[in-house]
Amino acid sequence: MKTYLFLATLFITPVTACAVKAADSVPQSGIFLAEALKKNSPESSPLKKIILNVFKIMTDINATEADYTKHVSKDYIQRVNGEVLDYNGFVDHMKALKRTIKSIKITFHDLIEERNKVVTRHTARGIKNDNSIVEMDLIAIFEIKDGKIISCNELTHMINGSKADRDLGSRK
Repeated sequence: MKTYLFLATLFITPVTACAVKAADSVPQSGIFLAEALKKNSPESSPLKKIILNVFKIMTDINATEADYTKHVSKDYIQRVNGEVLDYNGFVDHMKALKRTIKSIKITFHDLIEERNKVVTRHTARGIKNDNSIVEMDLIAIFEIKDGKIISCNELTHMINGSKADRDLGSRK
């Protein structure tokens, strides 16, 4: 089996080389917790649980706008890499992702809660409809009010994929 090599860079850590086997290139859709997070049981926090539920819905290819409104406020504002999306822009963004990506795996490395905010550091690894891979590291600050996400401030950093996909964090 061929082994493909790519360089994975993170915001703070030095560049590291990672080998990925072709058979491992198709991620199982859904959300996953890094080993260190599993020990801390983030599901026990109501705010973290909201974030995890939203990502479960976002990775479900069959999710609809009705599913999003369970956890995302109609007053939602998302700032990502200099772009601003309102609630309708977020819904359009989710539709654009579904047109582009056939499966996605989100791995949470950090979930930090303070007051009404949850900060995540996570990796999104997707298989596009043309079977190419796109992988991004993200840091996001979510604000929650009345049980729903009202804002997200996010930075994305592509670690694998086509330059044409650098806008996937805000594509509509």
